[in-house]
Amino acid sequence: MIHTTGYAAMSSSAELAPYGFERQDLLDDEILIDILYCGICHADIHQSKNEYGNTVYPLVPGHEIIGRVKERGSKVTKYIEGDLVGVGYYILSCGGCPNCLNHEEQYCDIGITQTQNGRLPDGNTTKGGYSTNIAVNEKYVLRIPEILNKPGVAPLSEGEGGAIELARNSIAKMINCASLSDKMITAEEGGDAHCGLNNPALKAQVVFDWLEEVLSITPGKKSVQSKYY
Repeated sequence: MIHTTGYAAMSSSAELAPYGFERQDLLDDEILIDILYCGICHADIHQSKNEYGNTVYPLVPGHEIIGRVKERGSKVTKYIEGDLVGVGYYILSCGGCPNCLNHEEQYCDIGITQTQNGRLPDGNTTKGGYSTNIAVNEKYVLRIPEILNKPGVAPLSEGEGGAIELARNSIAKMINCASLSDKMITAEEGGDAHCGLNNPALKAQVVFDWLEEVLSITPGKKSVQSKYY
C-alpha cells in the first residue's frame, strides 16, 4: 500500500480538511507521481457539494495535476523516474471497445474512470490530486516540457482547450527572442492544426510537445518546422 495525505470533503456540507489514506500498490503498467501542483476546477466544488448527485465520501478532489514520476511498474516504457508529467480528467478506460482502440477513450463504451470520484475495477473510489501522490496507468499520463511554467500548466492538463489557448494566445509572452510576430503566426497555425484531433488528452499532449519545440528555438530564427504539420 502507498501512504498518501491530502484534503478531503467528508460530506456535502463539510469544508476540505486534512485526510490520510492508502493507495493500492502499483500495477505493472502504472507510474507513481509525486504531485507538485493541482489546479482547482469548478467540478471539484460541484462534486464536493454532491451537486451531481453521485459523490462518494470522503472525496479527495483534483484532476488538473502536475508532478514528477517517483516510481514505475515493470512494464512501463514511456516514462522514467524524474520525468515531469500531467494527469487530466480521467485515468482509465476499458481499452478494448472500438472508441478506445481508435484513441477516443473519452467515449469508452463502458465508461471512463474519472480521476476523482471514479470507480476502479476493484470497486474502490478514485481519490484525486489534492494529495501528495497518485498512481496512474502510463497511457493516461501527459509528458510536460520542463521549459513551461509548472504552476501555470497544471490547469491545462485537464484537456486540449487550455493547452491550445496557451499556444494561440500566450506564445509571444513566453518567447524571449526576436521575430515574435513570426512565432505568433506559427502558434496560430499550430493551434488550428491540433484542433483536428479528437481525443482531449491527445490534443493536449501534441500541443505540449509542439510548445516545447517552439520555446526551444534559437533567438532570431524566422520559422519553426514542426513534426505535427
